[in-house]
Parts: sequence; C-alpha cells; structure tokens
Amino acid sequence: MVTKSRRKFLKTSVTAAGSSVLALNSTEVWSNVIIPQSKKVLGVALVGLGYYSRDLLAPALQRTKRCKLTGIVTGSPEKIPVWQSRYGIKDSNV
Repeated sequence: MVTKSRRKFLKTSVTAAGSSVLALNSTEVWSNVIIPQSKKVLGVALVGLGYYSRDLLAPALQRTKRCKLTGIVTGSPEKIPVWQSRYGIKDSNV
C-alpha cells in the first residue's frame, strides 16, 4: 500500500485545481456559457464564532442576495442566544 503525506496530497490537489481554473479562464470556454438566474437562496452555517465569523463573514452574508446565515456551530453556549437573536437562527440549526 502506498501512503502519501498530507502535505503531498494537498500540494497535488491544489496544483490540479489551479490548473483546472486557469484552463477554464479562457474566453472561448466561457463565451457560450449561460449562467442561470436562480431565485434560490443558499443557507450557510458558520463553524466557530470568533472574530472572523463575527466581524467579517456574518456581516458580509447579510449583504448578499443569494446567501443567508442559517446555522452556527460553536463550543461556547453563551454565544448562541446572541447569534440567534441577531440573525434569526433556529434552535434546530445550532
């Protein structure tokens, strides 16, 4: 059995993903693509309610048209009521 280190796996994965994005960045490929205008909203759950979620991600989600903060994951129970009242998060999504 061949084993790979996590570092080698990530390096290979990132390289492959980056190559794919660069290849799709061609004008010829994207000129015939029609992007559907969906009315659906994507529900997003934030994991960890520290600075990054509180001050950057959650406020940014409030400004989007197609995304909504619908769930949280936290190890600090005292933060739950604050987030629920501020963002209308249901008990079932905590």
